[in-house]
Amino acid sequence: MQLFADAAVAAKSVERGIVYTAVTNESGIYRLSQLPVGSYDLKIEKRGFQTSLYPAFVLSLNQIARIDVQLKVGEVSQTVEVTGAAPVLKTESTQVDTIINSATNDNLPLASRNYVQLTLLAPGTVSTDPASFTSGNNTDFL
Repeated sequence: MQLFADAAVAAKSVERGIVYTAVTNESGIYRLSQLPVGSYDLKIEKRGFQTSLYPAFVLSLNQIARIDVQLKVGEVSQTVEVTGAAPVLKTESTQVDTIINSATNDNLPLASRNYVQLTLLAPGTVSTDPASFTSGNNTDFL
């Protein structure tokens, strides 16, 4: 899928109502940088094409979301709404990461009260010394 040059891109924050805008370059690529964490609706417009609306998606901290939308020839008054879209994937990076938020901290029981155990929730994480998690003191190096 591709965009076209000089298409207007607008990401609207669902929670805040703030609109962030950009224009596609000659390759149809756009960049909206430093968006706050939250849910966004995406709208793409270009003269001579139908307006495309991408349903709300969630951006996490430090996430790079690539959303490609195809524009169809039509009148400006026509709008195409994308539904049943695939989840946003980070295709620009092979890094595996996760965010452990305050709700996770509050809701998961930690028998040893050692918060470092939460690191094991991240994908691909292994512990070289599982016995170290049985102690409530995570700075015990003896």
